[in-house]
Amino acid sequence: MWSPCEMHGLLILAVFYFPAMVLAAGKGKLHRPFNNSLTAIFVFGDSTVDAGNNNNVMTVLKSNFRPYGIDFPNKKATGRFSNGRLVTDLIAAYTGLKEYVPAYAQTNLSIEELMTGVSFASGGSGFDVRTSNSLGVITIKKQVENFRELTTKLAKKLGKKKTKSLIEKSVFVVSAGSNDIFIGLYSSMFRTDERVDRFLNKMVEYAKEFLHDLRKAGARNIAVVGLSKIGCAPAVVTVNPGEGGMFERNCNESMSADAMKFNKKFVKAIDEIQSDNFRIFYVDTYKPMVEMVKDPSKFGFENIDKGCCGSGLLEMTMLCNPVSYICPDRSKYIFFDSVHPSEAAYKNIFKALRPTIDEAINFFS
Repeated sequence: MWSPCEMHGLLILAVFYFPAMVLAAGKGKLHRPFNNSLTAIFVFGDSTVDAGNNNNVMTVLKSNFRPYGIDFPNKKATGRFSNGRLVTDLIAAYTGLKEYVPAYAQTNLSIEELMTGVSFASGGSGFDVRTSNSLGVITIKKQVENFRELTTKLAKKLGKKKTKSLIEKSVFVVSAGSNDIFIGLYSSMFRTDERVDRFLNKMVEYAKEFLHDLRKAGARNIAVVGLSKIGCAPAVVTVNPGEGGMFERNCNESMSADAMKFNKKFVKAIDEIQSDNFRIFYVDTYKPMVEMVKDPSKFGFENIDKGCCGSGLLEMTMLCNPVSYICPDRSKYIFFDSVHPSEAAYKNIFKALRPTIDEAINFFS
């Protein structure tokens, strides 16, 4: 049975749009907008950007089986929690680096693959290591350790000087935070405004510590994705619905309000720690999600409160499996399972965020 502790994917729309000309990747050479000199993309966080690192971890939070990956190249279930590509795959292709970002845990990666970027993310992870430990997944601190391990591998092949240059011209993408909120706040019955504020402040401190760790590891350009309107995920609407109860299927506005509070605190912290040689780009996904839920038909969606897999009410990870019913047209659904977005949702959100993404890419032009 689903529990709030499984809500590891509620940073549901930490996403960027994939332009049509890049969507046809494989039909031609990937281009580089603004003639950018970006060298690689390195990814950290939770299930929204896990490309398969959980496959060999002793946890139930896996997705390396159908119907996950049903719209991925060759219809392959790689361990991505979606029907197709993840946000980081779309970013990599848009910037001209590669068609998709592999998981660091993938054992057959070439030096060229490692040089252009991998994902260290783990479904179920959070800024607080206790979040990851409670679900038996890779902590965000371990993800940084794995990145350090990678830099050592690269230095042996390229030399320390070239490796340092490569890292400094890379972009680091961070997508985490929702698991901390659901495990730390909504798995407890004792929720007061004072406790929420203290908890969110602590979350920000953990996030700042993580960003400092990345800086010490060599990161100079980081794209941090803020939390979205997390109270609108189908599983949340089913188990902890908003006004009107489960049958009305309204978003849980209290959960979304907590996400917004965290975002505001995090943005203030980012302004305090970034500098000329340590740039942090904040990506706001809250407003775009509000607009999609308010007027789904404008974005081509017909279903906003159920996932495409099974009943769409609770199915995710092991509950969304090879025998589950799958909707025939994933492009009409914001969510693929009851927590994670469809590839179609990723594309629509990027359209709203395109100016921010282009601003970040321009730094490498």
